[in-house]
Amino acid sequence: MTTAKGRGLSQKEAQQSRDEHGSNIIPEKKGGSWLIILLRQLASPGSPDNPPSFAYWIFFSIFIFFNIFALNQYLQYKKIGKWSDYLYGERSYIILSFVAKSLLAWQVFAGTLRP
Repeated sequence: MTTAKGRGLSQKEAQQSRDEHGSNIIPEKKGGSWLIILLRQLASPGSPDNPPSFAYWIFFSIFIFFNIFALNQYLQYKKIGKWSDYLYGERSYIILSFVAKSLLAWQVFAGTLRP
């Protein structure tokens, strides 16, 4: 996500974006950056330019956690179930953040130590 000014939009376009989305942040187009990264990783199998196999696991695990953050945010804003308690949603963010960062660190650590 980028701000309206960062994308070089005029004041009128930025205001229309705020009216449509409720903020001055312009959402990505249907997960375009995830698709670009995936296509790049899958572009040339067997090529020496391909990333190591642990990079694929990192990509997919980050994708999963990224979407779990979105689910947590949706449940918290809609106040569904346990997420009706604000602190429950915030604890969920803290736990998700810790688990996602720990998993990323372990994947990088284990991947770089492989022969």
